[in-house]
Amino acid sequence: MKSEFRQPIKLAQPGEIRAYIVYEHQLDLLEQGTPASLLLNFALFFLGVSLTSLGTIVTASPTQERVYNTFLILFLVTLIAGAVLLSLWYVMQRPVNRLVLEIKAQMPPNPPLPSGRPGQFDAGEEKSH
Repeated sequence: MKSEFRQPIKLAQPGEIRAYIVYEHQLDLLEQGTPASLLLNFALFFLGVSLTSLGTIVTASPTQERVYNTFLILFLVTLIAGAVLLSLWYVMQRPVNRLVLEIKAQMPPNPPLPSGRPGQFDAGEEKSH
């Protein structure tokens, strides 16, 4: 038989572990998510197209009126669409942030620390695991 080599695992004590109580309706809200990230993606796309068409307008020769008008319309439409989607994203991402803050606010204040060094137990104190 092969002898198994087992690596010893050493764990360091964490300074503090925070466990939050999350209610089911809060999990449902987090699971649903928001379409905010999709709105942000489209907003950034439209704003990028808007800047590109602005660069084309600036560099196009004034004698080509059709090219100028086409890129001017493209610039205005994509700029408006990007601004609207960006503002919708800003409004829609707030409820998730509020929910996370609400969950974090449920944490009770820390109890006072006992005097003495951390990790040191009294002789009469028992460890319960």
